[in-house]
Amino acid sequence: MRVIVASSRSRPVLDAHALAAVEAATEGWHQPNGRRKTFVTTTGATFHLRTYKGRSAEWFFGIADRFWQQGEFFVLVCSGNPTVFVVPVDELLPHRQNFSLDKHGSRKLKIDRSSFGWKLRQVPSLPLARYRDAFDLLT
Repeated sequence: MRVIVASSRSRPVLDAHALAAVEAATEGWHQPNGRRKTFVTTTGATFHLRTYKGRSAEWFFGIADRFWQQGEFFVLVCSGNPTVFVVPVDELLPHRQNFSLDKHGSRKLKIDRSSFGWKLRQVPSLPLARYRDAFDLLT
């Protein structure tokens, strides 16, 4: 079992929150080749962890094109009362061109929260709520 020690800074705490939940669902994970935000579960699922610690009802995530691989997952953590989405990359690939590029060449995903619930701004038809805490997808 991997022990996670979280610092008082927000981003490491959000990382630790998500990784603990992944471990509970899959019995563990490791980082291949020391890649900082890419993990493989004991069940063989590859996921890319992204966190955003903004203070509004909008969260932004930049994900480089090299991480948009079929069969993999994005684990997106929104700050506040941490909310985690486990989104299959396969669900986003058909819409990849809807996501604008930032100055580093990463695709920008934007999650909005309103009284109507959670949505991915660039793909409003995606039922984002079904991916909330969907750690079972990684098993």
